Amino acid sequence: MVADGRGGDLGEHTMGVLAGIVADPDRGLDHPTDDSSGELLAELVELARCNRVEGSLAIALRRHLTEIPAELEMACRRASLVHLRTSRALGSIAAAFDERGIPWAVVKGPAVSRLWPHGTVTRTYDDLDVLVSPCDLRAAADVLQQIGFAHRNRNWGGFTELGVAEIPFDDGSVVVDLHWNLVALLAQRRDLRLDTVDLLRRAETVDLHGCTAPVLSDLDAFVHLCCHSGLAGARNLRILRDVHLTAALVDPDDARLALHDAGCERLAAPVLDRAVRWFGPVISPDGIESDARHICGNPN
Repeated sequence: MVADGRGGDLGEHTMGVLAGIVADPDRGLDHPTDDSSGELLAELVELARCNRVEGSLAIALRRHLTEIPAELEMACRRASLVHLRTSRALGSIAAAFDERGIPWAVVKGPAVSRLWPHGTVTRTYDDLDVLVSPCDLRAAADVLQQIGFAHRNRNWGGFTELGVAEIPFDDGSVVVDLHWNLVALLAQRRDLRLDTVDLLRRAETVDLHGCTAPVLSDLDAFVHLCCHSGLAGARNLRILRDVHLTAALVDPDDARLALHDAGCERLAAPVLDRAVRWFGPVISPDGIESDARHICGNPN
């Protein structure tokens, strides 16, 4: 269940309706009724806001309403603006890193929005996450500053004490989180094993809504998103959909082995269980239908 922002829980039925919309916004509402402008609509809008999937709801409602709620329109415009600004920044970063020969990859954000229907509107993000090797961190930071990004951290003591694996940069319109490891804190890295050099070695170059850039392999992206969602509490339809979409790109046996090697089977099990609960069984490229237990094994 997802909190409604007022200390309570929104209805199970409404959550199911929204999950169906997120999976296929072009289908619209399965059973549009006269209530679409009343209580159901209000609940859907609130739930979409909590889950950061306003764009999916806006696209679905446009099939039934001539005018959608203003906050949904604003959310769509903001998502489009963030995408345009991020694409501009990504082009500059790609040219600068490639010129310096720095291996790198985009993670989350536009790397997963390409998998969503109408992803530039439906899969929102606030920053651009970029991964580089620890040995290239200084060079990558220098490059970002040369092209107009300034680091935002003012507490290097705290960063060092916690072993924070990312540095935020900002050019006034886009925030870039420069990661040298995808597990954010030293305490978490004692149990979770995501080797940056291996991730970058397996990275693949793809088209990100018109901008070419390297991203994690499908299997590495799946493992990373399971870890990220689990550490975040797995209570958000947006990140659960990310996991569900990437799970469908990989073989379940390969996924189970990769989760084991990364040390995150137990963390991934509830994430996948929730993803399957709301979006149905995962169908692999070979047509294999899987649930959380199939992919993770028995977490006990």
